[in-house]
Amino acid sequence: MSSSPLPIVYLPGGGGRSFFWRPVADRLWRHGAPIVLGYPGFGDVPADPSLRSLSELHAAVLAILPPRFHLVAQSMGNVIALRAAIEHPARVASLVLCAVSGGIDVRGLGGAEWRESLSAEQPSAPTWFIDDRSDFTEHLPSIRVPTLVLSGDRDPLSPVAVGELLRARIPMAQLQVVAGGSHGMAYDEPDRVASPIAAFRRESSPDRDRRLGRLLGPSQAHRRGAVLRQIAHFGDVLEQELDLFVRRIRRLP
Repeated sequence: MSSSPLPIVYLPGGGGRSFFWRPVADRLWRHGAPIVLGYPGFGDVPADPSLRSLSELHAAVLAILPPRFHLVAQSMGNVIALRAAIEHPARVASLVLCAVSGGIDVRGLGGAEWRESLSAEQPSAPTWFIDDRSDFTEHLPSIRVPTLVLSGDRDPLSPVAVGELLRARIPMAQLQVVAGGSHGMAYDEPDRVASPIAAFRRESSPDRDRRLGRLLGPSQAHRRGAVLRQIAHFGDVLEQELDLFVRRIRRLP
């Protein structure tokens, strides 16, 4: 009897708004119950006077989450995601790092400066992300969970070089470059971001690996790759058909 999938936690970027990941989360509900977070004092989430720093926000986020989860993060939300994976490895089952603009030296890799524009856009919001200069580069090899890095090739804040560094330093990381993808691609083009995340979740499922191992046996390891590719292909087709069906149902009066 298989257990329910772990929940998927979605962290927004420096804008902190909880609605950012909702379009992607709505498309990935089959892969784990979504926990879509916003940050206190940003947009649609009331301020919390007890939080005075990004470290306190990090602790507050972890305090409300279940013991173990998959983690998906956008932009500066990756500071929290990377720190969680490094400091609390038993809690983070997998990572999706999208449009990373913090946690490593993004400016040194060609990323454009964004702090002044974010401050002008949200003058009353906490300055935790604007003030942060965290650099976890030397700790990245300690992250030992399946990791998907998503980089848009038209993202001036997080160029592809950022994704390439993360892929090189995180042992179990893979990089997917989204052609024409912007910094806000997860919100602007949710299908193009949800699709690789869904494929990643299927590929990194330990339950699926155990089931296939029992079916194929160690002597048939050479066939396993072909079987997985076929499963992934048919899974994509079925998922697309189910998405279309659900959307049609939602449009009914």
